[in-house]
Amino acid sequence: MLKLHVVSNDSTVFLSEKKDVAEIFGGRYTEVRNFCHCATQFCDVTVSIVTSLGLITSPTEIKRYDEITDSKEAYIELEYKYSYAEKIWEVSQDCNVTVLFVPKEMLKIIINKAPECVVISVANKCFQEEFSHRKWYYFERRGARIGKQNAKEILQLLQSRQHLYYQN
Repeated sequence: MLKLHVVSNDSTVFLSEKKDVAEIFGGRYTEVRNFCHCATQFCDVTVSIVTSLGLITSPTEIKRYDEITDSKEAYIELEYKYSYAEKIWEVSQDCNVTVLFVPKEMLKIIINKAPECVVISVANKCFQEEFSHRKWYYFERRGARIGKQNAKEILQLLQSRQHLYYQN
């Protein structure tokens, strides 16, 4: 089965006081959660969230917290403190495809440490050329994190190419 590593960042909207990191957030994160639920129909999905506590990978239950990272400076400080970019790629080693749904400034940090791998991302137009050069899959950001059309196209891409990424 295709192994997918989906990476996003936290949200200010919490759905409960304590829950798995992949399920605790609402608001803009809802698109990511819905995408992951659809992908589990044909993929083994691992979800990682960049939080003010560092990178947290599901299944890990966390409690609601107050400090949400939401600026270039916070992303840089968080990387310095927790090395979340390196940890993303460590988790991705066991996966066929890494899907990145993160803000522009966080994406810059993450891809700076990227190994040679298969990446799909919904990103700002400024990444289109670099993604093309790396032979990564680029989708223009049109929604809160993904956008309905992008989610549909990414899921179709994964389904149509899952045999290419399958590892015995």
